[in-house]
Amino acid sequence: MAINFLHISDLHFCAPEDSCTPGHADRQKRVTDRMLERIRTITQEEEPLRFIIVTGDIAFRGKPREYDRAEDFLRRLLDITDLLPNRLFLVPGNHDVYRDYSCVQRHIEELRQLGDQDISLEYVYDKLADDEVFLAALMGKFSHFNDFSERMLGRRICDNKHHYCFAEFLDLDGNLRIGLLGLNSSLFAGYKEDDKRRLALGLMQVESALEQLKKHDPEHRSSRIGFFHHPFDCFHKEDKSCERTLRWECDVILMGHKHESDADEPKSGAIPIFAGATFEELKYPNSFNMVTIEPETGKGTVTPFEYRDKENRWIQDTLTYSDWNQKVFPFNIKPPGTGNRPYLRTREKPGLSMSIGSSEHGKPTVPLARRDIFIRAPAPLDNSIFTHRDGELDRLKDVANDEPDPVTGKQGVIITALWARIPGIGTTSLARKLVEELVDSDFSRRIIWYSFELSANKEPTHLFHELLSHPNLSIRDSSPTEINLPDLLYHRLEEQPTYLVLDGIEAIQNTNPSAHGVIEDRYRDIKEFLEKILNHRSIRVLVTSTVEITDFNEKTAGYLPVFLDTFDEDTGAALLLAHGVTESKTPLKNCSRLLGGHALILSVVGKLLKARSRSSADHIEELVGNKAEFKNQNELGKVAQLVKNHLRDLNPNQKDFLRRLGSYYGPISRKELGWLMDDRQRKDKGHLSWTEEDKIILPLKKKGLIEANGKDDYTEYDIHPFMRLALAECFEGNRQRQTHRILATKILSKSQLPDSASQLNTLDELQPFLDAASHFSEAGQWLRAWEIYRDRRVDRRLFELGYAKELYNCLTRFEESCEKDDWKPNQQNLAHLHGCLVAVCHVLGRNPEKWEEMESYRSIIGSPVPAAYAGHALGLANAYLESGDMDTGRQLMGRQNLPMEKITRTPAEFALLQAVEAKAELFSGRYDDAIDRFSNIEKGLDTFQKLVFGCYLAEAYWRRGEFKPAEKRLKEIMDEAEKRAYRVLLPDIFQRLTWLALDRDNHSIEEAGEWENGRKNTCQKTDIPYVPDAFFLLSINQSSRAQQWAIDVRKTSSHHRNFDMEIRALLVIADAWRREGNNEHARRYLEDARILMGKTNCRRERNRLGKMEQLLKS
Repeated sequence: MAINFLHISDLHFCAPEDSCTPGHADRQKRVTDRMLERIRTITQEEEPLRFIIVTGDIAFRGKPREYDRAEDFLRRLLDITDLLPNRLFLVPGNHDVYRDYSCVQRHIEELRQLGDQDISLEYVYDKLADDEVFLAALMGKFSHFNDFSERMLGRRICDNKHHYCFAEFLDLDGNLRIGLLGLNSSLFAGYKEDDKRRLALGLMQVESALEQLKKHDPEHRSSRIGFFHHPFDCFHKEDKSCERTLRWECDVILMGHKHESDADEPKSGAIPIFAGATFEELKYPNSFNMVTIEPETGKGTVTPFEYRDKENRWIQDTLTYSDWNQKVFPFNIKPPGTGNRPYLRTREKPGLSMSIGSSEHGKPTVPLARRDIFIRAPAPLDNSIFTHRDGELDRLKDVANDEPDPVTGKQGVIITALWARIPGIGTTSLARKLVEELVDSDFSRRIIWYSFELSANKEPTHLFHELLSHPNLSIRDSSPTEINLPDLLYHRLEEQPTYLVLDGIEAIQNTNPSAHGVIEDRYRDIKEFLEKILNHRSIRVLVTSTVEITDFNEKTAGYLPVFLDTFDEDTGAALLLAHGVTESKTPLKNCSRLLGGHALILSVVGKLLKARSRSSADHIEELVGNKAEFKNQNELGKVAQLVKNHLRDLNPNQKDFLRRLGSYYGPISRKELGWLMDDRQRKDKGHLSWTEEDKIILPLKKKGLIEANGKDDYTEYDIHPFMRLALAECFEGNRQRQTHRILATKILSKSQLPDSASQLNTLDELQPFLDAASHFSEAGQWLRAWEIYRDRRVDRRLFELGYAKELYNCLTRFEESCEKDDWKPNQQNLAHLHGCLVAVCHVLGRNPEKWEEMESYRSIIGSPVPAAYAGHALGLANAYLESGDMDTGRQLMGRQNLPMEKITRTPAEFALLQAVEAKAELFSGRYDDAIDRFSNIEKGLDTFQKLVFGCYLAEAYWRRGEFKPAEKRLKEIMDEAEKRAYRVLLPDIFQRLTWLALDRDNHSIEEAGEWENGRKNTCQKTDIPYVPDAFFLLSINQSSRAQQWAIDVRKTSSHHRNFDMEIRALLVIADAWRREGNNEHARRYLEDARILMGKTNCRRERNRLGKMEQLLKS
């Protein structure tokens, strides 16, 4: 039996008193009454409807009276279709937003930044997740819609904390089920032109809804229908990942907003279907869709109906799909029950372009640049580099699309290599162009792009360094200093991409082993990896590099090299001509030879000449200047020389402004431009005057030296990335340092920055401090940079919030500056630096680095400890205890070493001494003494320290067998940590709760799994690496994974021993052998653990050892 359902949208019910035009309400009633009559006829003549989907804009202004009229219509619709309210599914549209909701206007203005294609959505998602006040205000605009949905459906569908409306299965005949995914595309709607790339679904909403469906259908065996109001081209460019996910996970996607019926059948992925406006007074016909799906075959049709005003009746629309048989739109989805393999189709005619913008009232919008399909990919340097690379591009497209290579005749090539002879000739840009065109032609294609040279964190980095903290890595060699590159890549290939791009692999030869790990024979590893890809996976691999991989040549099966060289004289002359240089062929060829044939340099020259309104070969030589000096420069030096000569006719104010903008760390808005200027005589500080804009900004803009995007106060100014580097070469170093110093001072002088970072809860809020410190360091003022971290508690707050990797990167820069003698800190600052590094290395699991920092820390403190370093000694003692080195930890706390006359006079340090001594008792296995000492700690610890040591107190209760007080304390600590955003503590709390759940007599694996999942989610939201708990793995019969963890720990400990972890590893291995029935091996490892406890006095796991020995005896 076919599944029939009704898809309607954009009803725009309007209250009589608010009618837009005379007779609006009467005409709307006439149209909707006739519509109900037509639907009654359809259901009587054909098979009955199974459900109804309404994709938004139910009301016109989101007012209560409008929803009263909508409710009357929908109840009548349910009556004539003989359906219950639970078969009606609604989502809101932009007209369902109550725009008079004044409280939300402030937040809507804050969200206007979504209109800027360079602003990240991360800020908004963080506020949605963490800021309850913001969330309540933002969702308040749906209050009347929620009241209406509660009356109609019995629930307020926009009150879901994950923001989706529906994620459920509809059980039809027999075993047939349909998954329905209703999403709210109007979260950020509510202001003029909000559908111009300023909306977003958000991965938080999409992934939460899909996760709900996957709980009941993990293999995607049931058909899924997604529905929401806005087309994809209304969403912000950074929301593109949601589009890819939905097209992949759904079979059909229903939308509205366009006020026109439309549909498309792409080669693969979901079928997009648009319903027209049920009632629209403007230029669009009133319409709705009937959709039919045959469950057995997956075949379906869309039948549109339209209202004929003159005839006052609804009839089938025969024009929209006039090219198809029976004037309906046919489509195919995978039949239900066939699993989750993507469904591929053969296109019968050109499809609807989903990337062409269409706003609600027919105004075109700008097509979206598909930048977010890349993972860790740098922005393209200059799109004009693609000029005259068309032959290489076509060749690569043929190979990627399974067509024979026109040069070699190879077909079905798996590996495609793109080699460059020298840098700067467009390999990265050509690769990006290829990928963009491939995805444009088939949206289901999935791309994984790795850039070995650039990342988004403002400094050069490398693939394996980026992935060190990836939560699900399975590294062949467990030593943190040795990373196996192919293994890391294989993990990302579990996502089953269509293409893998390895961009700039020559960068791995320049890796700093001490900072990023060691890879032996890196090119051999890459070669082996590519050969494995060739033999085992159906995937295209595109490699860009300035060198060839050893022993990889044209004879290798499936290997296609495409060499890019600098342009010859003729091609370079053609490129200059394309840039508007009007000259005869011979002078242009001479200029191409002079510029070296580099696409980048030719492009820069073309731009600069255009900015100078000059177009002859003589002007090119004028830009070049000294030819001998020019030829001896590298690519960047040549660009810098061109720009420097271009700046000669600038006045001092323009040069000064350009220098400051070139030193700024990113785009800057017009409102903030004043901070870059010398504002000593400025009355309105921080704002740019119109005079300054006319005399400084506009001339620079005309010369092509700066770019402006946006309008009015929302205009943002920036410099091309290579131009920024060139400007840095053009200006003297002292002027650069002066600019950085000015920028840092301006950032800190802003009134909204607090004196301390203690109350800031996100990285965005901390970013001004980090930027100011970065500018001070660039200015050579390392002490002032350090004071920001130390005195404003930025280092501590980064640590508390779980941004351990960010803090580690910052601290290592300070450490490197000490080694280079750029900064010569006093002993107190040096001790503070190493203390912070010890703590952050512990959290990140960088054991070798931690031991090195501990040794440096100890040498700074000295022995006996001076009074000024008493607190540092306690912190270091705590670190040694964490590593199970009880003797060194106690020695540092010993009366002969620690200045007790200092401690007893300082309540904070005395309380810390008591806490560390209590921790030593716990790690020594004296749980009773630990509880007594923790309970008797006097006042002096701050809140963070109380929670840290409170966790150890709860652990002592649990290890003594008192589970209820332990669990109660841990949950109280977790609530307080979440309240204060002490996210660094949460993984340890979750791990202790996991252990507690497993250790009870009636141990609950399900409860332990919930705590372990909480730890995993927390780690993924921070910089803290996640490794599954070994005891939990044992409880779910994954002994091999648990054993592998333990083996890795023991290998690591052989270099820098962590006795506590090593003892735990021995217990894990013993328990794994016991579960496999090999009690002899289990006893041997238990005996090793007992011996190690005796040698080190680290008896923290004494109770667990005893229980395991009892199990073996029984």
